[in-house]
Amino acid sequence: MSDVVCRTRDGGCVTVLGNGNGTHSRVRVTVGGRSFVTTVPAGSYATHRRQGRA
Repeated sequence: MSDVVCRTRDGGCVTVLGNGNGTHSRVRVTVGGRSFVTTVPAGSYATHRRQGRA
């Protein structure tokens, strides 16, 4: 798994998660004390946007 988190102009954030593995990966993303769990399919990327202050 690889990841990048960027802050947006409105104070939110965008996460990009990359999964180069041959199987799906379930990950917990924590930013600014808030978290969520997502599954990234094998060999793909997932992008999530969180609005508001992170």
